[in-house]
Amino acid sequence: MKFEDLKNLYLKKKEQSGVDTYKHISNLLKEAKEIHKQDWLKHPTPNGDHKQSWRAFKGKNIVSSNKSLQRTAIAAAELNRYAA
Repeated sequence: MKFEDLKNLYLKKKEQSGVDTYKHISNLLKEAKEIHKQDWLKHPTPNGDHKQSWRAFKGKNIVSSNKSLQRTAIAAAELNRYAA
């Protein structure tokens, strides 16, 4: 799994959930972790520790996508505030 895969998974969720996508981040990460594990099983790391590999992937890529997620959450909050 690469960052683009994570991004595409997020965009797919965004199409389904719209402005409420930020509410489904935990589920998105669970899905991403499973995809990452399937990829990892094809090419495991030398130490054989998927959890460590996932933490490294998540740490590296969540920082990259965090700004986008924050903008989405802020936009959703503003839309909800104006819709009320």
